[in-house]
Amino acid sequence: AKGKNIEVEQRNKFSVGDELEILSPNQDFNKKIKVEKIINSKGQDTDCAKLVHEKVTIVADKEYALNPGDILRK
Repeated sequence: AKGKNIEVEQRNKFSVGDELEILSPNQDFNKKIKVEKIINSKGQDTDCAKLVHEKVTIVADKEYALNPGDILRK
């Protein structure tokens, strides 16, 4: 995560407006991220992430302290 931008490798479909729960050993455990925007691997804005293993960037509603290996779930 860099500021409000969070790069993820997507496994299940999620969309702009969804809330994703943080599974992490840090202080943000169990908090929820609201997805404000999704940028696909081509740098284009998209309404949903639906391609398995695609790397996308989520623009979140605020900054979160996420680390590699943390999990976001819907």
